[in-house]
Amino acid sequence: MLASQAMIRPVILSGGAGTRLWPLSTARSPKQFHALGSAIPMLAETALRVQDTGFSSPVVLGNVRHGGRIVDCLAAHGVTPDCIILEPEPRNTAPAIAVAALAARDPDEILAVLPADHLIPGADALRAVLIRAAIAARAERIVTLGLKPTGPETGFGYIRAGEAFGDGVHRVEAFVEKPDQERANHYVASGDYFWNAGIFVFRAGTMIEAFARLRPQTLDAARESLARARTAQNVVSLDAEAFARTHAQSIDYEIMERISNAAVVPVALDWSDIGSWAALWDASPKDNSGNAGGGTGEAVFIDVRDSLIHSTGPAVALVGVEGLAVIATPEGIIVIPKSRAQEVKAVVEEWKRRGRSDLV
Repeated sequence: MLASQAMIRPVILSGGAGTRLWPLSTARSPKQFHALGSAIPMLAETALRVQDTGFSSPVVLGNVRHGGRIVDCLAAHGVTPDCIILEPEPRNTAPAIAVAALAARDPDEILAVLPADHLIPGADALRAVLIRAAIAARAERIVTLGLKPTGPETGFGYIRAGEAFGDGVHRVEAFVEKPDQERANHYVASGDYFWNAGIFVFRAGTMIEAFARLRPQTLDAARESLARARTAQNVVSLDAEAFARTHAQSIDYEIMERISNAAVVPVALDWSDIGSWAALWDASPKDNSGNAGGGTGEAVFIDVRDSLIHSTGPAVALVGVEGLAVIATPEGIIVIPKSRAQEVKAVVEEWKRRGRSDLV
């Protein structure tokens, strides 16, 4: 292995459930294990995106219930991870990133944290941005990528960029929660606000120091969960009792919003978090009427506009409708206007209320 300062270690977070893509994405089979917007599963696509000169083999963090699936998915697509770290339960991104920083080869190793379930067709552009961000990370900054908005989206958090440090790196002035439509319009018009993509680059030691100062309990619990972990080949199963003592919160709340050395690299990337069926429609190739079909099942559109069919089983036909998403799997079917795609989460909550956790 080259000296740690010459390499970037990808850290792929694969612990999400993707409930807004029910019935395809469930706790048993979340969206990162499905091919959405690509020919291969999103987890494998993410790992292959950063297989290049200047990047080390990835560390993958995921839920213990998906351990075998992570191993098989990566192996099937020619990815050899440095290690796979399995969390006993989902605790959000802050504990996962604390564990990743502690598991680094040395404090100077540069880590690039990437969600496993994002679609980024421009791999070359992403790698170039990560390399640029790594320069700032070596100067003790914790860097996040800010995506240039393509419209006033209300479903994303935003980052307000401040003064420039040089080479396209800016101080973070503020992290902003998902805005209403009026504020989203203002953010996009100002040119100072960027979508928060949840991609971070930092020196492992810098992140450890931030946790030690701001969330020492989570850092101590993460360290103990690693020390007491069970290891088989390159699969590390964290200790459940210790990991449960971490604070279940996002890295944005726990660290990024509370530090003075946060930096942002604004970029224009072709990107989607595929966070809803409407987002998948946006990212999919369409026919002349704006219709997109996906999955392994057949789709027929007759006198239909701007709609999506995604089936992994039955053949689905739409006639005389507009702006619908129809998703069909062996587990369930949903028909929903694309404009209300975020409400899929309410369907999941209703199944849970009825005691049908087997469906979600």
